[in-house]
Amino acid sequence: MEIAERIFLVVGAIIYFVPTVIAWWMHAKSTRAIFYVNLVFGWTIVGWIVAMMWALAERNEVPNSIS
Repeated sequence: MEIAERIFLVVGAIIYFVPTVIAWWMHAKSTRAIFYVNLVFGWTIVGWIVAMMWALAERNEVPNSIS
């Protein structure tokens, strides 16, 4: 496997799991479910879009321990 193919594979995997990373970063309550939808149906454009919309719609406020 050449370097260009490896780079393409890594970049593709990163783009593929962007909805999961966003859900994790935004502390969504359904992060695990979003991951499974992304994993199983993300290869379809519709599944990836659904996972992305779900990740962006679920915002969970992180409790601030200072206030």
